[in-house]
Amino acid sequence: MSRPADRARRRAFTLVETMIATVIGTLIAGALVETFLISARAMEAVTNQVRRQSQASLGLDRIAEILRNGIFDPGTSTPQVVSASEIRFRDARNPSATARIWLSGERLMYDADVSGGDSGRVLAEPLSGLTFSTDPDPLIGLSAVSVQISYDYMNFRDHFPDETRNATFVTSVFLRNTE
Repeated sequence: MSRPADRARRRAFTLVETMIATVIGTLIAGALVETFLISARAMEAVTNQVRRQSQASLGLDRIAEILRNGIFDPGTSTPQVVSASEIRFRDARNPSATARIWLSGERLMYDADVSGGDSGRVLAEPLSGLTFSTDPDPLIGLSAVSVQISYDYMNFRDHFPDETRNATFVTSVFLRNTE
């Protein structure tokens, strides 16, 4: 026969104890999964922002390089701002061709010779804005082209992952007016 002391040692968990342990374990597992999901969304937002920022910076660098490396004839080929988001210019090395830089949708486009049609190569994407302006500087005798590129990125803050923000890069490029 079993003794009462043996029975007390072999006693298992009751149903209530098992249910409480299951609920606590489920709450801890749910909290861990929610923390992981929040971290994954934040990482996606940061990755998106970095990718868009690098594309905007790359586009700005490419525009500046194209304009800096052009040899402009001071009398006829100063860049002309056709619209806020398009610039056309003639390079003194190839005066019969008109080059242009413009924003098509979210793509920054460049065409070295617009007489060939409306096609061009993509310099960067996705961008949300492009603005050109020209500023002649009479003191040093150079023209400057101001370029402003903006892009939208997703912000993840306070559980609003669909909120977007806008950032802008601005530079001025002084044109060489010598052949």
